[in-house]
Amino acid sequence: MSTERPGDGLHTHLPAKGPGRVDDVDLTARPGVPMEHSPEPFPTAPERVVVQQPRVEVLQIPGRKKPAWVVSNAQPPRGLAGRLRRQAFRIPEHHPQHWMLLLAADRLEARLTRARRWIGFAAGALALWAVLRAIEDR
Repeated sequence: MSTERPGDGLHTHLPAKGPGRVDDVDLTARPGVPMEHSPEPFPTAPERVVVQQPRVEVLQIPGRKKPAWVVSNAQPPRGLAGRLRRQAFRIPEHHPQHWMLLLAADRLEARLTRARRWIGFAAGALALWAVLRAIEDR
């Protein structure tokens, strides 16, 4: 019988044990050894993570003990979309109604933002038209 390992033929040129095997190489001869070190924190890293304290209303899913680690203070819930979000966060996360209300709030907020932009454009165009008409009437 041969001492070769039965298999895919990848290591048939090396004996199963003894010299020539990669796993018997001295640890100092391995190429990755100088880079290996025990894990330690970065010297300037803080000792513990500081959880952000919210400055505005933060919606929290019922049943969770802690709020999310990162809290967005940029856009607090407001208006009709905010009411929909508050209603959604009264429903547990595993109910489809929770996600449908959040999607509806996102779409409503996007439509209202677009409507505000068009109202501003229309007001500016109306003011320009009134100025040009006043100049024309002189």
